[in-house]
Amino acid sequence: MRASPGALPDLLTHAADIAQTASLPGLNTAQVLELKLAGNRDGELYRLLLVAQCNALSAAMPFLFERIDDDTELLLPDHLLRTDSIIAKLIAGVPEEDWQEIEVIGWLYQFYISEKKDQVIGKVVKSEDIPAATQLFTPNWIVQYLVQNSVGRLWLMANPGSQLASQWPYYIQPAEQTPEVQAQLDALIQTRIAEDGDTLNPETITCLDPACGSCHILVVAWRCCINRFQFELPPTPDVAMPRLPSEDGPVL
Repeated sequence: MRASPGALPDLLTHAADIAQTASLPGLNTAQVLELKLAGNRDGELYRLLLVAQCNALSAAMPFLFERIDDDTELLLPDHLLRTDSIIAKLIAGVPEEDWQEIEVIGWLYQFYISEKKDQVIGKVVKSEDIPAATQLFTPNWIVQYLVQNSVGRLWLMANPGSQLASQWPYYIQPAEQTPEVQAQLDALIQTRIAEDGDTLNPETITCLDPACGSCHILVVAWRCCINRFQFELPPTPDVAMPRLPSEDGPVL
């Protein structure tokens, strides 16, 4: 992204550092420096860096991002640095604070699908119109409700003394159960804990996003687990904080 209208993207500004430190695998350092020093080949350099960034995401999370090869690279639009490019329009049209919101991809999707959805809602939906009528973005409060009462509840059942429920506005205390049902629930959670040893290990918890579009549910689940690492687990020098949802965290 650009810091301000007319400014270069951060990726271009720090191109030399990125190449020399091998931050993006596969980049040819000499080629990057040549394009950077040319002064008039920013578009070519930006394209090169953008593809490298996409492929770095593919290496980290291949289940979400496909690698961009020579043929798929042809689909990348030209003139991405022009003032009328899709990137410039996104920057100009979307406030900076909105880019910090987890829901921004869903907002964009809802905006672009809204006209078609209005055309088909309330009518007999044809097969080709089913996506427009049914593929809706899940609001953040619903995602929090789902995560807090599934992944969150699992943690609380395994850690009855946990105070995390006070941080979860959509968490609902479980209904009182009969002694027989409660005994069955207790046995289930003890079996799950036993799989990890003496305590439930957040790194072993997996989460399924049933309709993974923007990964909204997975990101919220990841943040839920980060809270556990930060506030409730004792510091362990030998265990590093996972850097990505794909590293020892909630995954598909």
